[in-house]
Amino acid sequence: AATAASTPTVLSSTTMQFAGRSEVSNRITQAVEEIDETIRDIRRTIFALEARSRRGVRVDIFAHVDAAREMLGFTPELRLEGPIDSAVPETTADHLLATLYEALSNVAQHAGASKVDVVVEARDELLLLVADDGAGLPERLEPGQGLRNMERRALELGGRAEIRPGDGDGTIVEWRVPLS
Repeated sequence: AATAASTPTVLSSTTMQFAGRSEVSNRITQAVEEIDETIRDIRRTIFALEARSRRGVRVDIFAHVDAAREMLGFTPELRLEGPIDSAVPETTADHLLATLYEALSNVAQHAGASKVDVVVEARDELLLLVADDGAGLPERLEPGQGLRNMERRALELGGRAEIRPGDGDGTIVEWRVPLS
């Protein structure tokens, strides 16, 4: 009887040892998988940054304007002038591209435009001009988050953003920042 009573205790402690090892093993496996995923994320980020620096800002501008075709139902006209790839620092390029996206998105959502002209010039300053032939600005403009973001981005870089009525109909977004 003493042997029968002691057997379950031995099995129980043996099982607990394996259960403990299994739990530790599972935790280690999970941690390794998380580290591997983090490494993959870092590699993807590095690749994206390297690809961006290899392809240049002009290509990114073309890609944004081309992508706007789906939102707008037509392709905006694009004019690029100056040494955009070499003169525009990466941080400025990030702000430029976000502002371009926001301006084109606003045209698609609010303007009802049939034509959009996009101009990007790099001289002493970087100019982004987005002009549409849509409904124009409301009489009382309540700047939404997008317009505020455009202005904030320009101010962060020492520049300015202006949203004004176009010549005739439509709206003009003028975003200017210094290039140093």
